[in-house]
Amino acid sequence: MLAAETRTETLQYRDIVAQREQRWHMLHDIKLYGDDGPTWFINKVGISMPFSRQGLVLPTLWAAMAGRNHDLSNWHDHNVGKVWSYKDTAPGRKEVWYGKFIKNKPTFISLGLFPAFYALSSNYGELDDYIEEYADGRLSDEAKRVYEAVLKLGPASTTVLRRELGMQKNEAARRFDRAITELSVGLKVMQVGTANDNRWKYCFVYDAVPRHLPGPVQAARQLTSRQATAQIISVYLSNAYAMPRRYISYLFGWPELTVERAISDLLAEGSLREVTVEGGEAEIRTPKGKDSGWLAWHE
Repeated sequence: MLAAETRTETLQYRDIVAQREQRWHMLHDIKLYGDDGPTWFINKVGISMPFSRQGLVLPTLWAAMAGRNHDLSNWHDHNVGKVWSYKDTAPGRKEVWYGKFIKNKPTFISLGLFPAFYALSSNYGELDDYIEEYADGRLSDEAKRVYEAVLKLGPASTTVLRRELGMQKNEAARRFDRAITELSVGLKVMQVGTANDNRWKYCFVYDAVPRHLPGPVQAARQLTSRQATAQIISVYLSNAYAMPRRYISYLFGWPELTVERAISDLLAEGSLREVTVEGGEAEIRTPKGKDSGWLAWHE
């Protein structure tokens, strides 16, 4: 007797896009309203960007507030100001994590999903984690100096930190900016507010993540890396609906083997299904070339 033929479901790319428009609130009749809308949205999607970035398939807070499915072209749109105000104030209220993260770009992460990302970082949840990381050559000298200044001064503005470190001008200022990005991507510091102590009357205030978000950091200790990876993929695909499996590795910067292990768990439990995609931009390409297959969220 011949084995039963395994049939793979085929999706149309236009239907995937339509699903994202609904799930990411990119339509006028379901756009966000009210002061609670942004935090509710980020809690729903788990990870979001303030504004769209070419090549990054992620929900954006601006599109959800504007109810539009296109790139931002008018920076005078009143929703831009709302997004800007939210990113400046919500992290300080401990509503979200905000900083440079995905591909070194500004990113929102919900506090419900943040422990999974933190569990995958090189941190263990203590303020002095950085010492071992620096000794192993995994943290730059500038990042170490900036982080120690944050620990010493408490929540501090870029102006105060640069003055403390003597990194105020020219190449020193650029090294400071690179160090802040390194610490943000490494989930060691986060933006917690703004200050008006520079010539432009606007700069960011930073604090150490374990000090500002002790609860989510503690929660990260309960997760294995495999569990954390699976949780992030679940949240991402439940909102993106379907994506190429290799794109997931590219987006989050994870080794493909790490992603495949988590995917195998999710397929086994029925959370995901393997599909083929036809039409439109079905072949999303990453720097590594054509993808090897698509995954869809199982409703």
